[in-house]
Amino acid sequence: MKKITTITIAALSLLTLFSACKKETVNSPEPAQRKLVKVELTGSGTNTNSYTYNTAGRLIERKHNSFTHQYDYSASVFLQTTFDNSTAKKTYEVNVSSVAGEKVAGVNYISFKTDGSINYTEPHTFQYNSESYLTGRSYGTYNYVNEYTAGNLTKSSGTKSGAAFSEFLYEYYTDKTNNFNINWLEHTFQSQFLNDKELFGKRNKNLLKKVSNLYATGNSYGYEFTYTFDASGYITNCTATESTNGVTSAVYNYEFFYQ
Repeated sequence: MKKITTITIAALSLLTLFSACKKETVNSPEPAQRKLVKVELTGSGTNTNSYTYNTAGRLIERKHNSFTHQYDYSASVFLQTTFDNSTAKKTYEVNVSSVAGEKVAGVNYISFKTDGSINYTEPHTFQYNSESYLTGRSYGTYNYVNEYTAGNLTKSSGTKSGAAFSEFLYEYYTDKTNNFNINWLEHTFQSQFLNDKELFGKRNKNLLKKVSNLYATGNSYGYEFTYTFDASGYITNCTATESTNGVTSAVYNYEFFYQ
């Protein structure tokens, strides 16, 4: 999987000031019905992610500065197709290969060459506990085991060909609830496929406070988060401070807009 973020897209492939959020809110529906429609990122590079939903409220598109994800639920649990915005060519697909109850148990990740032929196919498998939390994922020679505390993912241990190579540790604000309608935080900072119906397990109960990653080489990096909220308790701004080996290396500011 990718490094850890969409912050630096080279990552594991695995919020905005109140006035700005209010300005772009459409029809101001009840808080529990609000859907995330745009995230703007500034600091060490700027990009925008826009999210579109169908009439049933399902996520059908994620549009980034340089690529577009499209979701199709007609054939299976879901099919994700990614296109290069500059060429309109398909770059990869995520096809569901198996399900366990209402959860995705396996996918085929297919990468395409510029001529449309297949570059490579990489199967991924997923495991869940009785509470529907994602407890394991595997692809190629990589395997990750997840641990949870009070409804939040707190540890993810990675091995490659059976040898430990990384360990992700997560801390949360126990007084701040995660109320995103999609798994934005898990996708961005916990290497999960973006989805809208907890197809890859339950979302974390609370908002992330800190992410730390320790490599077998001895190097480490991480993020610390602070949030701003609107009157309804929705995140309008998040600042993520990145550090490498204990030294601040970048600061990212996310601004959120809802429908």
